[in-house]
Amino acid sequence: MKQVVILAGGKGTRLVKKLGNLPKALAEIDGQPLIFRHFELAALHDFRDVLLLVCQGADAIRDQCGDGSRWGLRISYAEEIEPRGTAGAVLGVLDQLSEHFLVTYGDTVLNVDLDRMWRRHLMASAAATLLVHPNDHPHDSDIVELDSDDWVRAIHPYPHDEGKDVPNLVNGALYVIERAALTSQTIDRQVYDFGKHLFPKMVAEGAHLHGYRTREYIKDAGNAGAASAGY
Repeated sequence: MKQVVILAGGKGTRLVKKLGNLPKALAEIDGQPLIFRHFELAALHDFRDVLLLVCQGADAIRDQCGDGSRWGLRISYAEEIEPRGTAGAVLGVLDQLSEHFLVTYGDTVLNVDLDRMWRRHLMASAAATLLVHPNDHPHDSDIVELDSDDWVRAIHPYPHDEGKDVPNLVNGALYVIERAALTSQTIDRQVYDFGKHLFPKMVAEGAHLHGYRTREYIKDAGNAGAASAGY
């Protein structure tokens, strides 16, 4: 059974006027909570096992999402007491992860062929596959540098050095990861992020990370344009 891990613990500070104390994953997009769109997309591409990583507003998310049966999914939950960052949250639940798993951020609006990305990952035999794409604000995005075969050569977290020439190829915050590639990883800081900490470390250690180039739609819901765009 294909597994998707959804990071749904974000507080949504940029949307606080609209959300109040609700987590960003429950922001309404076209009349329904954003995270419901993740469930619909997962089900469409035959992901049935969903692990929700929750923190801020955990009870509200449980109340809204339930056990996932309304989407034909099986939803389970793992709750953090304090936020540990995107990678920290995933590393904290290694015993609940499948051999390979998809990671999505519950505060993104996306319309991506998840099955195609999944199959590309398996064909590449990569430790992890990152969705990468150009965007209109590379200056404040984590930039991914690929070689001619789409293997990750370097990751340049923002802020970038002034005057440095880096490609407009941005980490889209959607990944397929091998659990085995994470078993030897340790957390060396309180907040441990995929784009800023874990993936650059894995590249430096010689891990094979692959880039999935696409122009499919994916944006952070904290961006006002994304919040109004839907699919």
